Amino acid sequence: MTIRHAHPSEAEAVETVLIAAFADYMQGLGRDWARPVDWMADRLAAGQVRVSQGQGGAILGVMVLSHDPAACSLTIDMLATAPDARGQGHGRRLLADAEALARAAGARTLLLHTVAKYRHLLDYYQAAGFEITHHGPRPKGDDGHPRAFLRKWLVANRETTA
Repeated sequence: MTIRHAHPSEAEAVETVLIAAFADYMQGLGRDWARPVDWMADRLAAGQVRVSQGQGGAILGVMVLSHDPAACSLTIDMLATAPDARGQGHGRRLLADAEALARAAGARTLLLHTVAKYRHLLDYYQAAGFEITHHGPRPKGDDGHPRAFLRKWLVANRETTA
């Protein structure tokens, strides 16, 4: 398994993994995820997409990140594993990669959010060291599905506003 930056030429493969991985999630919200993913090119060009490759070179996991130096945080905007690769450690390795990148960038916290009703996702992230900080609407506008916001501290001294 290899973790690395995704290349702009891999947009279609990354998009395919995201759509397949989030199919059940989106169905539970009563939505479809139609192609194309309009933000993909910009995020790939900015180096904000990391992938996990299997032994054969196929992209099996995807993570989209955003760094906020002012808040000393790195946010995991998306974490996805191809359905046929679940349970093989791709998600855990991508989370570890995010933590290493955050530490290297001087971030004090890793942040993420997910739909609050998906207990299995909350359990997964909590097992990885995240804590639920609060519940609230989706940051890009309320869609009627409250989100759980999670944080993982990367430093012992927690005096921060993040």
